[in-house]
Amino acid sequence: MDSDHLYVLRGNGTTNTYRHTVSVTSSAWDSYAALPASTGNGAYIIKDDSYLYVLRGNNSTNTYRHTLDNTSSPWETFAALPGTLGVNGKVIIINNYLYVNQDSNYTGFYRHTVDNTSSPWEVLAPVPFGLATPNKGDMIVDPMNNNKIYFIPGNNTDNFYRYLVNQVTYLSSGTFTSAAIALGATSLTSLNWTSATPVGAGADSLRLQIATSSDNSTWSSFVGQDGTTGTYFTSSPATLSGVLTGPAKYLKYKAYLATTNAEFTPALYDFTVNYHGYATTGTVVSSIYDTGDPINLFGNYQISSKNRRVDLEYRQRAVYRS
Repeated sequence: MDSDHLYVLRGNGTTNTYRHTVSVTSSAWDSYAALPASTGNGAYIIKDDSYLYVLRGNNSTNTYRHTLDNTSSPWETFAALPGTLGVNGKVIIINNYLYVNQDSNYTGFYRHTVDNTSSPWEVLAPVPFGLATPNKGDMIVDPMNNNKIYFIPGNNTDNFYRYLVNQVTYLSSGTFTSAAIALGATSLTSLNWTSATPVGAGADSLRLQIATSSDNSTWSSFVGQDGTTGTYFTSSPATLSGVLTGPAKYLKYKAYLATTNAEFTPALYDFTVNYHGYATTGTVVSSIYDTGDPINLFGNYQISSKNRRVDLEYRQRAVYRS
């Protein structure tokens, strides 16, 4: 069903499928073209925005699809399922894939793209019930998270299962060390970073340290908030003080990532270091000094620098007027 139509599969031993408008109850039903073969016990129908999909049912391996809008066009047939369907087989659609549960005394679980009917079905991990558990239950998608499929075996059982569609298992820990960042800083002031630290990953799932160098060859140890190797930066922004303020011509940062649950992971998206520094070269041009004015007579001049590592070059230009 959608906002415009009801769709009905007639069922056992027939080839009929119908459509009816929702808003006009008195109008006649539309009939789709006949299915390529009669349905069996447990046939199933589902739709997306473009197609109807039909599992043929008991003891078959057939799946069909039909455009919603053109009722007279022929049905398309998917590649055969890897195993025959039970009497309670189910199909659901997630992210442009069909997921089929063989069901009823079978453990097969399969997936097929909706875009290419001729490609083979993927065989997924078997369901944890079947031969040992007669089942007349259901397979549903989590309405809040379509990455999860839930199975209810049914038939006087109390079992409940979950399948993760895009299951990613993360490592329990890992590190990332940046390349050297050329700063030329006279002093470092603070660090900022953007990250994601899900609660499921545990406390302190992302920690940072920094190291500095004056020549990009010899480096200090990686240190944290108090300037020692045993501490870390854990909260952004982080103000730097003491030995951490530099000077630092080059800087690296190291990220320590960890999780207590393999379904969750922290993530570091960007890192910023704030600092004070001077340009490597520059010029200063004074205002015009009129030496012909008696008020401006001088006997000497002096230039001083607060930074003893800066080389200064002085040039004087004079213009004489008669």
